[in-house]
Amino acid sequence: MKIAYWFRDKIIAPFLSSLFLFIVIGGGSTYSTGNWWKWFAQIPTVGWILLGVIFVIWISLIIIRNYFIRKEKESPSQPFRMVYKEKKVNQLKYADVIWVVLVSVNIENAFDLDPERITPQDLYIDIPPRCPNCETEMEQNPSILIGYSWKCIKCGFKKHNNYSFSTEAERARKIASRKLEIFQAKENHR
Repeated sequence: MKIAYWFRDKIIAPFLSSLFLFIVIGGGSTYSTGNWWKWFAQIPTVGWILLGVIFVIWISLIIIRNYFIRKEKESPSQPFRMVYKEKKVNQLKYADVIWVVLVSVNIENAFDLDPERITPQDLYIDIPPRCPNCETEMEQNPSILIGYSWKCIKCGFKKHNNYSFSTEAERARKIASRKLEIFQAKENHR
């Protein structure tokens, strides 16, 4: 839905505004002179060049703005952890892909993987996510204007997302942490 709003606000609305201006000028020209193109012909070449430069600057600013917004939304990749061993504890379906939930097994708790002792801070999400069809690791490429294109190299599954792997992985980690808290709360009440 965000893409539809962005497309409406950044592409369709300016295009319709420009089209409306074109129709008003053309209609005024037809009404006053009887010729649709007469007012347009009276605009000097410098005016057309200036309009072209303004249009190119406008499009460039949209692209540059989207680039910086995308960079802001990207969080750094996985935080550095002193990990002795990693263990897969679950899979989580989020954002239409599969995220592998890992627990960091530090040296102090290397032999104790009791679910009661795992804290939400011990969980992290493996990047990249996996394809929902074949569970192959996905690739991420930036889209032309906004967001990212995620693609499975094995089966060809494609998905467009406004956020990067790292941003979505942090969100998936929050969901996995909450599920762990709920599980631990149920176990404590038994």
